[in-house]
Amino acid sequence: MIKLAMILYIMIAPTIVGFSLLIPLTLWGTSDLDWRLLIVAIVSGSAVAVPASLFVARRVFRVMNPQKTA
Repeated sequence: MIKLAMILYIMIAPTIVGFSLLIPLTLWGTSDLDWRLLIVAIVSGSAVAVPASLFVARRVFRVMNPQKTA
């Protein structure tokens, strides 16, 4: 399941980081933007992507390998 989570992280992380970069760009615009805000957005988006990819991997793993009940 960890391998699946790592593959999903490659797809989920850029999406979440892109959305998190929109927040400072929307609030402060490009003229008053500080580069540290962008670093904070990148790090926080990457940190949020880890549990999101684990959640999606767990759900996909359960769908692909259902438990057989007797």
